[in-house]
Amino acid sequence: MNLIILDADVVIHFLELGIWDKFIENNQVYLAQTVIGEIKYYFPLSDPYKKNIVNLNEYVEVNKLNSVSIFVSDLNDFNIECQRRNAPELDIGEKETLAAVYLEKVEDSKICLAETAAIRCAVFVGLGEQCISAEQALSECGMSRKLKNQFSKKWFQGVKNKAEIDKIQFGN
Repeated sequence: MNLIILDADVVIHFLELGIWDKFIENNQVYLAQTVIGEIKYYFPLSDPYKKNIVNLNEYVEVNKLNSVSIFVSDLNDFNIECQRRNAPELDIGEKETLAAVYLEKVEDSKICLAETAAIRCAVFVGLGEQCISAEQALSECGMSRKLKNQFSKKWFQGVKNKAEIDKIQFGN
């Protein structure tokens, strides 16, 4: 069982594919409280006109999902570190997700990301080695599925490699 913190894009894609429940059965999954609040619905790929309502707090209530919250002061400290390292600006869910790992609110975890800015920020603040693609997260728990490009190992590795080069060039 892996400790994995996911960003909203990954959760929504897993919901769309109908693999979310199996994924959280096979992993110890943490979501930032902001991410839990952001995700209200999704459209399954099997029926893209059907709007499915989801309440991720219900998963937390029955201990199928773990929630992590960050104090505003801690988030401000993380923001300062991001600015110091010239990391890209992120939305609040991505910030809280990365801050939870950076501030060791969830120890020894992997961060599953699918947004260029979030991957770049993670690399810039020293969390690059803990980041994985959605495809890798599935693979590590014995699951596989055809995913959109931004969730693939290849796409993820390309973004991560470019961020590592930029980190060196920018002197972070």
